[in-house]
Amino acid sequence: MSLFGLQDRYFKYIYNENGKDEFYDLVNDPNELKNVISEDSEVKDKFKEEVIKKIDQFKEEENNGSLKFIQNDDATKYLESVGYFR
Repeated sequence: MSLFGLQDRYFKYIYNENGKDEFYDLVNDPNELKNVISEDSEVKDKFKEEVIKKIDQFKEEENNGSLKFIQNDDATKYLESVGYFR
């Protein structure tokens, strides 16, 4: 399972290959306690579009040998500890 994210000062979008994406309003929820992925938002849609575009770019680079994805157990454990795998 892979996670990809995009963040600016106001929002954070997390794309999860298992379909459980997350979207946070960092201004009103800086601790990321309320996932607002189900709310309609043009910003959310733009973030998702940009993340998918980047994923496609990364996969193309991986396929042509210029990029390698490495799964790291320590990184996975850390992400679990901060709540990215629920």
